Amino acid sequence: MKIGIVYTKFYPLSSSASVHGFNLFQALKQEGVELHSIGIGSNSITVDHPKSIKGILQFIRSIDVVYIRINPWLWNDWFTLLKLFSFGRIKVIWELNAPVEEVLAAYKNTPPPKIRRWMRWQNFKRKCLASLCDGCISVSSVLENYSREVLKIINTVTIPNGSDPQLFCRKAPAPANPLTDIVKGKFVVSWAGNGAIGWQGTNLLAELAEYYAKADPDIFFLVFSNRSFYNQKYLPNLLSLGEINYDKLPELLQLSHVGFCLYNEYDWCKYGFYNSSLKMFDYLSLELIVIASDMGQLAEIIKDGENGFLVRNTLEELIEKINYSKAQYDQLEQLRKNARHLIVDEYNWQQVGRKTKEFIQLACR
Repeated sequence: MKIGIVYTKFYPLSSSASVHGFNLFQALKQEGVELHSIGIGSNSITVDHPKSIKGILQFIRSIDVVYIRINPWLWNDWFTLLKLFSFGRIKVIWELNAPVEEVLAAYKNTPPPKIRRWMRWQNFKRKCLASLCDGCISVSSVLENYSREVLKIINTVTIPNGSDPQLFCRKAPAPANPLTDIVKGKFVVSWAGNGAIGWQGTNLLAELAEYYAKADPDIFFLVFSNRSFYNQKYLPNLLSLGEINYDKLPELLQLSHVGFCLYNEYDWCKYGFYNSSLKMFDYLSLELIVIASDMGQLAEIIKDGENGFLVRNTLEELIEKINYSKAQYDQLEQLRKNARHLIVDEYNWQQVGRKTKEFIQLACR
């Protein structure tokens, strides 16, 4: 099988934007799939073709399936038309990570007319192009339902994100770890993500850190984000680090006890919470105690009290779970091992690659 990749940035592995693609395509290559790309340069995963007319033609002639990450801000979706131009020879697989309505998250009130017109056009275009789609892979059941009910794609499947259990594994921190002295003797709660996005629960993080600065200074918060947390608030028990390369992140998370996976309600989106949270899988793999919002796929994977904790987004409940996790940390060893087993057995990139290959083979035969 020869698959052409039309995607957002995925090589080299850097921050969260590249994680899904890098790990998926590396796993597909290990499954024996030949992958082709356009204009990413020399790399260890794909046969890359130059970003030119000649290169694009070479790309088209080399593949029998085109795998497209659908993104309304890019031109990726137009490659769906390769099915028409090749008279059906090239099959089309979509990867769907969000509805068009995601743009609404940036607007607290009614979006301006320009945005409403843009949304109507994007939804119309997406529905038209979806009729040419041979299969659609969604990262959550909410998006699978959206694909089937809204886009009318019959052949759909949910394949959640995963983690790399070899990269994200518990081990003694390296002597050079810069956080060792800073968090020594502390109970560490970590949060990683894109702090610039409104649906991330950094507002809850600020309230918690402010509370514990007085209530229990031994509880310390680590934030890994592309936007400094200090733009919101300066707190003595919170360290805000910049965006960390993904393969360096496990070393810095080694000193953590709890991993936060908190999101604000998606009241701007009629489909509900549709994410497949990368950080949740990485926390689980590292045997952190995951405290996650009780919503969407988070609630499908986290079994409360078994492999993590689910919470409503209230300060009182979060404080209760943090205090319990600190007081009972040693007694929660089995919960942490259950979390690790979940990744080793099911939610890892090798499984994502295998399931993706199997779905594409069935959809395109």
